Amino acid sequence: MTRSKNILIAIILTILIMASCAQFSNPQGGPRDEDPPILIEALSEQNYQTSFVKKPIDLEFNEWIQLSNPVKEIVISPPTNYPLKFTARGKRVRVEFAEEEILKDSVSYQINFGDAIRDFTESNIYKNFVFIFSTGDEIDSLSVAGTVTDAETGKPAKDVLVCLYDNLNDSIITQVQPFYFTRTDNSGRYKLNNIKNDSFQVFTLKDENVNYFYDLMSEKVGFYDDILILNDSSLINIDLELFDEKDEPRLVEYKQEKKGLIKLFFSPNPDSLAFYNIDDSTQYLYHELVGDSVYLWHTDLRSDSSRFLVWFDKQTDTIINRKARESAAGMTLKTDRSMKNIITAHRDDSIAIKMNKPLKSFDISKIELSDTNTVYNLDRIFTNEKSIFIQSDSLAHNSNYSIKIDSGGIVDIYNQVNKDSIVFTLKTNEPESFGNMTLNFINASDTIYTWELLKGNALISKGACASSYSRAFNRISSGTYKLRLVEDLNGDGKWTSGNVVLRRKPERIKEISLEELKPAWDLDLDVVIKEIFYGTAGE
Repeated sequence: MTRSKNILIAIILTILIMASCAQFSNPQGGPRDEDPPILIEALSEQNYQTSFVKKPIDLEFNEWIQLSNPVKEIVISPPTNYPLKFTARGKRVRVEFAEEEILKDSVSYQINFGDAIRDFTESNIYKNFVFIFSTGDEIDSLSVAGTVTDAETGKPAKDVLVCLYDNLNDSIITQVQPFYFTRTDNSGRYKLNNIKNDSFQVFTLKDENVNYFYDLMSEKVGFYDDILILNDSSLINIDLELFDEKDEPRLVEYKQEKKGLIKLFFSPNPDSLAFYNIDDSTQYLYHELVGDSVYLWHTDLRSDSSRFLVWFDKQTDTIINRKARESAAGMTLKTDRSMKNIITAHRDDSIAIKMNKPLKSFDISKIELSDTNTVYNLDRIFTNEKSIFIQSDSLAHNSNYSIKIDSGGIVDIYNQVNKDSIVFTLKTNEPESFGNMTLNFINASDTIYTWELLKGNALISKGACASSYSRAFNRISSGTYKLRLVEDLNGDGKWTSGNVVLRRKPERIKEISLEELKPAWDLDLDVVIKEIFYGTAGE
């Protein structure tokens, strides 16, 4: 019995030792393995084969291998009709074609493995390995390279497709998969190698559903506006712009959970919007964009069937003032969530206090601007939409004040008042912390250019430049500003995107950083349109 127990213990110990030896781990105390796996070419399928016949492609490495996200990372160009099958066992990666697959005659194929091949222990990447073969007598040697940028933002478009089609139909990107394709890197750069002598259409596509077709409203697209003819030039450079075709907006739905506030949902949001009460034009209407919704505030609280006409981007629709369990009139009138307790401004500025509902009037006797010793006259006070503006001509620079609105000081469009007092601290800055800027727009062409002055992502002002003129900005905070210009070719006052079927490129956008506005400075800047868009000085 004892002998049997000893044998059993010995067997168990042997199994445990063998299991421990089979585990993959770094040597204790040694440096971490940071080396990528190495392809052993002598034991792998030969790269750059000609007269290739369909067969499994085996790749042998010097260490155990795993495949990470192979469906996305591993791509074959030209694409096959059926998906490739990928497996990793031990030190070997195998690529297999579907039984039904028929490879094209006399075509160079390339299988790009991206970041899929990694070692088993530390996931070190064997980056961007490409296996190339030709079903003809030679490997095609022509190349196309370039950069893809987002037409609206100007930023590099990463991980988007660049596609070549030997079919020259204008809408081919919606009908068949590309003949050649590749993906851009993080810098928006791309390169397509081993292309045959031929004529091609070139497109770029943000392929949301990974089917190599332009078939979703959410997908962005772009095109080269000429036919690419490849013959004896080994490398051609083509830069592309990616854009959203901006489908016509449609009213998806609307709802009125509180009587007096209708929420509308468009896809996408329209550029222009207006409302009209068909049955009672005397009622108040005000709309605002809140996130992805449009809020329509109205005072037609008694009707459950009145109609509102909606104009949006040259379209019209009608919505009904339906019943609701609650009323917007019952909402507590209070400051908007965007308001901060401390307001910083120039002493001569109008101070805006934004509320959560549209405003009707105010009681000036219940509004006070003071410091520890003095109550100051309010020289100007008015309401506009959801804000009340107050201004006093008696304030000093670099001082602290208190703004107090007592209960009942503000009245909304439903004749409800603020029940609680509203208190803010106002800090006036030193005059030296502000500056003045004048932009001299020099436009010698017949084209209209729209412009936006930005500080960070905040819009300071906007306008249009049909000819040369100057625009002054006084008492603005010091810092760095940028100017965003749009070549408004159709004169509609906004940026117009491109259209693949019409072969219309998006209107060009240029964004330039302006010279820093330092405190107490007067900055006078020339904005030469021709130089910005064409690299040449204006007249």
